[in-house]
Amino acid sequence: KNVNQGLLNYEKLKKALLKEKIDTDVGLEGGFAPNNLNDYQAMQILRKSLPVQTKYAIDVGGSYFKQSEEYDLEDLIKDFKIISIEDPFAEKDIKKWQGFFKKFGKNHLVVGDDLVATNIFRLKKALFPLLINAVIVKPNQIGTVSETLEFVRLARKNKMKIIVSHRSGETNDPFIADLALAIGADFVKFGGMARGERLAKYNRLLQS
Repeated sequence: KNVNQGLLNYEKLKKALLKEKIDTDVGLEGGFAPNNLNDYQAMQILRKSLPVQTKYAIDVGGSYFKQSEEYDLEDLIKDFKIISIEDPFAEKDIKKWQGFFKKFGKNHLVVGDDLVATNIFRLKKALFPLLINAVIVKPNQIGTVSETLEFVRLARKNKMKIIVSHRSGETNDPFIADLALAIGADFVKFGGMARGERLAKYNRLLQS
């Protein structure tokens, strides 16, 4: 059901972009990649084109910001139904992570990707002080299935949500879809429904 709704939303968004005469070329991860929209404009189009009950997750990629750059998420979170924020800061900005989690962790998912890197030792560091309540799981980030499962067990023990994720460079191998089902992941992140290597994962979910 969720996969089918995702496909419907993808098509609705494409129509909305075409109506606004906005480029609908897709990026490496299958998502639309217009180069003339800022964050607010993109969110406004999403809100206008998708069902009113839609909630949003954003991947800030804070590790890729320069220290001199300023970015403020609070207005975006407040103005739109953003329930999940991934990597809001660089992995070394622990004080910023701590303050952000204290403010938003009760009612939002604060998700660690670069912060923990599917690595149990890095996850332990994010527990004291507590910085996150959800983790991205990428098996080839740590290297083995056993290490991945160990990471998931520790996250579950600490009542964290599990999000099994693709990588920017993918193949048609649907293993991560099988992994998501096997560990009972709360969410998956497989990219836009436009490229074969992304669709392979969604198709695998539909077969289960």
